[in-house]
Amino acid sequence: MCGIIGYAGDDALPVLLDGLRRLEYRGYDSAGVGLEDGSLRVYRSSGEVSEIERKVDDVDSAPVGVGHTRWSTHGAPVEKNAHPQVDCTGDVAVVHNGIVENHEELRSELEGRGHSFTSDTDTEVVAHLVEERVGDGLREALEHATSRLEGSYAVAVSAADSGRVVAARQDSPLLVAYGGGCNYLASDAPAVVNRTKEVTYLEDGDVAVLEADSVSFYRDGSEFTPDVDVIDWDAEEAEKGGYPHYMLKEIHEQPRALRRAISGRFDAVEGEVDVEVDLPNDVEDIDVVACGTSYHAGLYAETLLEEYAGLRVSVDYASEYTSSADVVVAVTQSGETADTLSAVRRAKADGAYVVAVTNTVGSTVTREADDTVYIRAGPEIGVAATKTFGSQVVTLAALAVAWGRERDELSTVAASELIEDLQGSPAQFNRCSTGTAR
Repeated sequence: MCGIIGYAGDDALPVLLDGLRRLEYRGYDSAGVGLEDGSLRVYRSSGEVSEIERKVDDVDSAPVGVGHTRWSTHGAPVEKNAHPQVDCTGDVAVVHNGIVENHEELRSELEGRGHSFTSDTDTEVVAHLVEERVGDGLREALEHATSRLEGSYAVAVSAADSGRVVAARQDSPLLVAYGGGCNYLASDAPAVVNRTKEVTYLEDGDVAVLEADSVSFYRDGSEFTPDVDVIDWDAEEAEKGGYPHYMLKEIHEQPRALRRAISGRFDAVEGEVDVEVDLPNDVEDIDVVACGTSYHAGLYAETLLEEYAGLRVSVDYASEYTSSADVVVAVTQSGETADTLSAVRRAKADGAYVVAVTNTVGSTVTREADDTVYIRAGPEIGVAATKTFGSQVVTLAALAVAWGRERDELSTVAASELIEDLQGSPAQFNRCSTGTAR
């Protein structure tokens, strides 16, 4: 996945480079930054962020900028295809995650109007579309550009003499983070959590305008005031912490993640579980929708929900989901999985009650579901799921016990035994991670 970082404040370059380094875990094959201090300067390279660091070693910083790590989709991983992509004048810089599905049509249209392209990317069409309307204002130009796009995008734009970063999203995550006298933009919280924990997660169609001393938000052309969330984990949790790689670190973090998932939820004496949502008890059938590792956690939940809650359960790959029960449980670690979100929207359109099981406060699924149960695993940087899978399993087990009690399908004694087993899971994981299990 590609990564985006943006900044408006006093000294953009070190912030952009630090953000790019913190996004390297996502995987990439090229990188770049754009700096704006009246004029626009763009530095790009194939290879690692360290190549960009060498290119800007003696470069003056600027108060505004955008940065990007790219994983090639359209065009080879060479410098001309790295982001930021620029327009004909070199005064508009665009970074973009996602796919512009109608980019060939737009490119042909723009070439017919005299635009000259220098890359093989789908992203470059955005820069030229913005170029055509930038005289109306950078926000208005980006709104015009995104109105022409088909597909998914998280996009950020800077332009000469603008003093701002303007961003928009559709089916690709993007957040704004607030600092004193400066503001940040990122595709993922680890890029900025070392600087601030106050964030706003953009929703589909939202546009944000970042300046040093303010952020404005627009939806359907009108300004609005969004919610502000607080990231509930520390920057150190997104570091390797002395381990050679993130996956090994996160394997060893499993006991702590499970303790978080359990904390405050279980009463073994009374056989009660509090998952902080109101579970409907007048249903017989539920659907579980998920992708990848979350799908396998859903298969485990199927057994427990049927045995302990007396429910008939169907587990579906979100990409193949077509029909809905009265209640749908959507399992997604990030809360931004596109296929799972599409399944949630189909279920909601059919009138289903949707319960999300996710790790990410403020993510899209939490806003679109009727209720949310958090797995509380903390950030998982490694690509292969480790601690989040364990936390999903324990949280779904808690959901099954809570539902069984709500529906009078599970006795106090049986529930207490299950709760005691779940409370013992961190110790079991700890023995496994330290090599003492037999």
